[in-house]
Amino acid sequence: MVVHNSALKTFQAGRLLQRLCEIETYRHTALLAYPLAQELMPQLTEMDKQLSTITHEIAHNADAPALLKQLMALAADVEALSAETAHRFSASQAYFAVVDSRIAELREERIEGLQTVAQFMERRLDPAKRTCIAANDRLERLSRRIARATELIRSQVDLSIERQNHQLLEGLNDRARRQLRLQAKLESFTIIVVTYYAFDLLERSIRNTVSADILRDQVLMVLSFSVPIIAGVIWWYVRKLLKHYGDDD
Repeated sequence: MVVHNSALKTFQAGRLLQRLCEIETYRHTALLAYPLAQELMPQLTEMDKQLSTITHEIAHNADAPALLKQLMALAADVEALSAETAHRFSASQAYFAVVDSRIAELREERIEGLQTVAQFMERRLDPAKRTCIAANDRLERLSRRIARATELIRSQVDLSIERQNHQLLEGLNDRARRQLRLQAKLESFTIIVVTYYAFDLLERSIRNTVSADILRDQVLMVLSFSVPIIAGVIWWYVRKLLKHYGDDD
């Protein structure tokens, strides 16, 4: 750089030289991220292709656990790259901002036939700056896309688990319905058995308590006619016990 002093005071010339030195220093410091961005771009392209393939398989209902495992591995690689490059890209953005600030402080005026510092930096520094910003943005977008794809697979897995639970509950309900139907079929047989034992118990009680033969025979005859009543009472009681099961079914 050649600085032509045209009526500049001493402190103005010193400040101008300091700004020019800062521009050059911060320019080189900001460009430390440029080789890293160039190295990172092919890796991001390959990871982007892997994510596209996984997303395509998700859309066609492929094996969700296997896809989730692949996504976890891809997410780990992306996070490793982000941890390695985040500090360098953040520092480069700060240095690029300092360079732009120092150039603005020069308050340059265009002279015909000469190139300004701002024009030089725009042609030589701006492509590297955009490359670093693009690499950092691609890395962040890839991380967000992986997170969305992971949430999608997890949603599919949750739906599959809910579907299996629903089928299991349906199987339990069907088993309970079959048990209730079997119990309803055995209800009539239960009434007959209980009626028989109730009649037998009453008959034995009467034979052992009534001593007169004529009176005992009359009571037994009345008891014989009361068998339908006993059966009806037992049927009503059993139906009352099973009524709430039928309502639940």
